[in-house]
Amino acid sequence: MNLAAAAADGRSAQQVEGAVQNAATTSQAAPARAAAADDKAPATPSPRQATQARRAVATLDVPRAQPAVARSGTEQRLVQRVAALKSENRRWSCVPFARELTGFAISGDAWRWWDGASGRYNRGRMPAVGSVIVLKRSGSMRRGHVAVVRRVVSAREIIVDQANWAPRGRVNEPSRVIDVSAKNDWSQTRFWHQPTGQMGTTVYPTYGFIYASTTQVAERAD
Repeated sequence: MNLAAAAADGRSAQQVEGAVQNAATTSQAAPARAAAADDKAPATPSPRQATQARRAVATLDVPRAQPAVARSGTEQRLVQRVAALKSENRRWSCVPFARELTGFAISGDAWRWWDGASGRYNRGRMPAVGSVIVLKRSGSMRRGHVAVVRRVVSAREIIVDQANWAPRGRVNEPSRVIDVSAKNDWSQTRFWHQPTGQMGTTVYPTYGFIYASTTQVAERAD
């Protein structure tokens, strides 16, 4: 990461990467802790068994640091741009933040971005770094929501940069988003809730992803 950009954000590059790694690995730590709880040690373990048990628990309870992996140029630019936008210390809603971060020339409420991109940008149902995920209007979210994909973790998990989610009016920390649709088409998603430190329970209907003109995708929705 560009250290100057991180400094403008008030954090080191290691701290920024730590937030992303924490978001990406939180779901892995919980099952590990559950597995540790299910393992019952013998009533009278030998010294060797006790040592092995302590090592096993330590391995499960303390997630290992992720190996250093070179980022794509797109992700690197996103990290730098987010740091610069956060340093402006202004209130943000999701639409202007996504527009500033991606350069997409789309206006209107977030839910209108899907139709607004038709004929101008590729659209599809597969996440890609630098793409914008567009949520439909639902419940109390009358204007929809947009967020920018920073990292694709797996076929059902991504890390996004977004604003005005939780807490409101701010550029939020890198957040997990998971696909909970039956067909793995990202039509239904759940978002990380930063204030409570856990995945939100609300399922949000999603249009799909809008891609930058330079992004190559295997599937298109239009």
